Amino acid sequence: MAGGYPLQDFPEAPLKVDGDLQPSRLAEATISYRTGRSECVSQGALGDGTFPRPGRVEPDADQRLRFRLNAERRPSVSLRYWTKVDEDGFAQGPSTPVPIEVAERKPNGDFILIARIDATGARYLRLSSFWEDKGFCGGQEFLFEHYAITPAGG
Repeated sequence: MAGGYPLQDFPEAPLKVDGDLQPSRLAEATISYRTGRSECVSQGALGDGTFPRPGRVEPDADQRLRFRLNAERRPSVSLRYWTKVDEDGFAQGPSTPVPIEVAERKPNGDFILIARIDATGARYLRLSSFWEDKGFCGGQEFLFEHYAITPAGG
């Protein structure tokens, strides 16, 4: 317990490419939850800002990315990628936006996000998602998650 309040689990957004789960790294997240009759707590987490080691994928100019986000309400999402990171794992140079859509909501409440990307080179991805807490607190919640993919054999 932190400050007398139970810690809550942060949202996650696992990424599947070619049917394989890709490694990710938390960049930042904030959630809110009720702690009493008229009290709420916002809980935040910061990652170190780096990207994970790239997962290998089939080189494809139209690679399908599938994220599964456990947000409480339909999120607003955006996706960007960089082609380089420095020796410490920080993005270098300009980023490129990637169209992404909230494709469906699963029976367990998770949202499926779909994007297509040119995966013929290394891609360091940042998923940004925002939604409103559906409970008593009604605060803005968000998740920023980092991923990396690179073509197999490259």
